[in-house]
Amino acid sequence: MSGGLLATPTATGAQFSAGITGLDPSSDSHVTITLWDDEAIEPGTFTGFTAAGTSVGGVTLSYENATGTECTAEPVDASITLNDVTATHLRGSLSAVVSGVGVSDVTITEGQFSVRRVN
Repeated sequence: MSGGLLATPTATGAQFSAGITGLDPSSDSHVTITLWDDEAIEPGTFTGFTAAGTSVGGVTLSYENATGTECTAEPVDASITLNDVTATHLRGSLSAVVSGVGVSDVTITEGQFSVRRVN
């Protein structure tokens, strides 16, 4: 993405999440990644998605292209690795297969991100 990227970690009770959003104004597309855990978001790998009672864990990923078609990654098809989490940024890598109605699947391999953290 050539536009802005932003990470927003939050906590509600014992549920922690980090939302990473990015916009590419040149193609009018955007991506949203949300990491979920029952502990503070720290370096590690997030895969799958589970919900048990009031706690969820894992990763969700969606991509919207210029025509407004939203594509999502099934939890088993997304892996996000956070390599660095500081007071000012998050850095990591991702791989995923995203799919949407009426569009071809998009495979993301060796994706990388470095985003400014906003609390």
